[in-house]
Amino acid sequence: MSKNILFLKYNDVECENVISDLQKQGYHVVEYVINDEASCISEDTLKEIDELLLKNFFYYALSKEYHDEIYKVCVNTATKYVTSTGQIQLGLHNYYSLLQGEKVFGSKEEDIYETINKLYWLHKTQTEPVIGLKDLKDIEDEEEIVRLTEEYFAKMESEQELYFCLKEQLMEYIDELLKKQTEDSWREIVLWNKRHECRRLCNRFWQFYLVQKASSIFAEEMIHYYKCGEVPSIVRFRSFEELSETYFHSLLLLRRLNYDVASEEESDIVDYIMEKKISGIFIRHVIEQNQVEDKEKVYKRLEELLI
Repeated sequence: MSKNILFLKYNDVECENVISDLQKQGYHVVEYVINDEASCISEDTLKEIDELLLKNFFYYALSKEYHDEIYKVCVNTATKYVTSTGQIQLGLHNYYSLLQGEKVFGSKEEDIYETINKLYWLHKTQTEPVIGLKDLKDIEDEEEIVRLTEEYFAKMESEQELYFCLKEQLMEYIDELLKKQTEDSWREIVLWNKRHECRRLCNRFWQFYLVQKASSIFAEEMIHYYKCGEVPSIVRFRSFEELSETYFHSLLLLRRLNYDVASEEESDIVDYIMEKKISGIFIRHVIEQNQVEDKEKVYKRLEELLI
């Protein structure tokens, strides 16, 4: 793993000791002096930083506090940032000490970051076909048609392979996080799901569409937790398999209420809610997130069954 650090140094900050300590730890430090005010970084400065990051630094450092605009520029290439206090952040919620030489994160996270960076470079540096396939009929040169078609499908194939790889890596890591059954684990899942390349997975794989939906449930359950102290029910799931099984089985039972299917078994939904300790928030999201035709009917029948 690269040990290059792009050190973004404000010109009014003394940080030679930090740079010296980083170098002693074996990090190659490349300095870039920021003359702008901390609260107002110019577009030209952000562009220059972006161009420097094409060297694919693994870390970037900031001699002052975290800065949102700089973070947005750096997040796709440099995976962590260091402050002048010597702390390091993944862009997630955990902090680690870089200067003490602690392990920053596990091999699974490193593999995920590596795949994300490959996708970033594919999208950033690979030349797009100059013409879409639908316009090939307007080109008379047959060799040019062949070249453009091959270029188009080669990129699609590379992109698809990387997305399948990222999917497998993230699903394995999400399962690890779910086993912990903590709010922090779910915060980490939500933040991973918000990364640019990870968001694209929602349109490709149903698993991440469900993670997106489950994240909304977690967010509302956490608000309820802060108000009432009730532990989020979604935290109890120990694996993605258990989460998906519960989500879709709940949906099946709710649709039975909607269509009056097997009405003699209507109590199944109540038994299932009690068995899985599912919250009302969870059930409401399952109803609202899916094509339940007569929602009012389902809500009314649930209320009657739960009395």
